[in-house]
Amino acid sequence: MKKFAYICANANSLKDFVDINNDDELSIEPFLCETTWERQMLFFSKHNDIDGLILDSELDVYDSKRMFSGSAIAQEIRIRQLNGYLKREFPIVLFCSANNVLHKEYNSQLFDFCLEQTQINIVNDSKKLTNIVDAYRILAVNNDLSDILKTDINKLDSRFVKEFCVLKNSPIFKKVQYVLNELVIRQGLLISEDILAVRLGIDKSESKGNWLTVLASLNSFGAKNQGIFSDGWPRWWMPMVDEWWYQLEGNDTYIRFYSAEKRAKLVEEKLNMRLSEKIQLVPAKAKSRFSFSTDYWTICDVTNEPLDIEDGLMLPCQDNLYPWQDARYVSIMAAIEESLEVSDFDDERLERYKKLVEKEKNN
Repeated sequence: MKKFAYICANANSLKDFVDINNDDELSIEPFLCETTWERQMLFFSKHNDIDGLILDSELDVYDSKRMFSGSAIAQEIRIRQLNGYLKREFPIVLFCSANNVLHKEYNSQLFDFCLEQTQINIVNDSKKLTNIVDAYRILAVNNDLSDILKTDINKLDSRFVKEFCVLKNSPIFKKVQYVLNELVIRQGLLISEDILAVRLGIDKSESKGNWLTVLASLNSFGAKNQGIFSDGWPRWWMPMVDEWWYQLEGNDTYIRFYSAEKRAKLVEEKLNMRLSEKIQLVPAKAKSRFSFSTDYWTICDVTNEPLDIEDGLMLPCQDNLYPWQDARYVSIMAAIEESLEVSDFDDERLERYKKLVEKEKNN
């Protein structure tokens, strides 16, 4: 049983926990934030048996009764963990409502990750919470990256491996955050199911059970991550997906050189040669205007629609990505309709499309 304490900003948040049923693996106990710094720090001294902490993002909203923020609590805990005032390191998770902009700007040096919800229902993410506790326990005693990730690290970007080696003697939370935020959450070496489907040119919703057959083939090939964080964040190794594709297709033509329709057709034909029951796959298709190419490689960060990078606009603040990480994009219409900021590189292009759409409206 993993035990989390949830520190919330007001009594209403406490009431929301009445309808939450903790499962056999996870226990979450809510507490109202203390009004003085001394009392709040005393809380952590008394509750030294917790496996993790969830902080309400509303704690960062100014409150005349409380002269400190949730971020200050997280920072003090990290300092006390480093200095040995707290017996052991444990994860700190930020809880945000879906309409709270803080979840897009949270400090990844303080918080391990952000839970984004439309309402207080944290148990829906119980796998993520139990995974993060397991990660702290594993990385406290194990620095063998092959064992941690359950994969052949020789097939990974060597720069990722070297960066982890540099962190071997660092605090546990730095190693956990590096693997989670720079490998698992950020698309690149590991990719989500949505991006996997797009890169194979398949509409997974329309293909339904046939998509599961494709996943089964990939999983039996070893493409699915079976290592750390694999329950909370299902991911597939892109290097292994490439190998699976080359073996399936029978030559060395890179998957990206085909259209979505051609990719889906090739996967369907090749798998049908191996299966007793035939499958039929529906090609991925973007519905958004100004999405001209079907050489899809990512998804729109807003709509989740398939997107060719050439038709997308890069989101800002991505100048310091690691070499193995993919940038995030939005479709042109999503950027216009949601009034989104984009990277300086794409700003002029966005303005041209805005003028075009505005001109059409006025005619």
